[in-house]
Amino acid sequence: MKRILQTLFAGLIILNLSNCKKDENSGPLPLAKFELEKTSISVEEGKTDTVAIKNGGGNYSVSPNSAFAEILFEGEKIVVKALKPGEVVFTIRSDSRQATLEVKVTAKPVQPLEGEAGLYDESGKNMMKAKYKARKADLIWLSDDIKSPYAKYLMMHAVSDKLKPGEKADIGIKSRGIPELEGKTSVSATLELRNGNMAQLKIEGGLRLLCPVKN
Repeated sequence: MKRILQTLFAGLIILNLSNCKKDENSGPLPLAKFELEKTSISVEEGKTDTVAIKNGGGNYSVSPNSAFAEILFEGEKIVVKALKPGEVVFTIRSDSRQATLEVKVTAKPVQPLEGEAGLYDESGKNMMKAKYKARKADLIWLSDDIKSPYAKYLMMHAVSDKLKPGEKADIGIKSRGIPELEGKTSVSATLELRNGNMAQLKIEGGLRLLCPVKN
């Protein structure tokens, strides 16, 4: 009887030691892989898009700050706000885990101005219809009054016909009666469209201009 009890006691000790060894080897379960629904997206300027987070644990952060796009977190979703054309790679972090998201912001489609040569606001509304147009050498004179061409006018150097859509150029100007251009002797202009001998420009002050180009 004594031998039987000794055998059982020894077996219990071995079993207990074996369980302890298993406990020592077992650690916390590894976290599931932190992933994003997409690794790259393309968003039009001024619009937003969302990307789902997979196996996230909250406590999200993002880097770097970018002038092209902004990142916000809504629950387990990333909201991407497109600010201006360009590309950026964001690193999304959840504590010690991280994933990357490549964002490409594309330009808004350019809407052709409907009308004749003149000055327009950013929405395309006419601000100064060029009822009087004159050209001397590479200078263009636009005025909204034939009888009083000096009352409200814009005199500018003609845009080179070598300028391509999306390219910028500094244009010398002289104006009167146009608050957005008052006191300026030059403006930075971006060519939006060309239609034959007419150029559609986006200039400082939130203005757009439809004018002839220099041949």
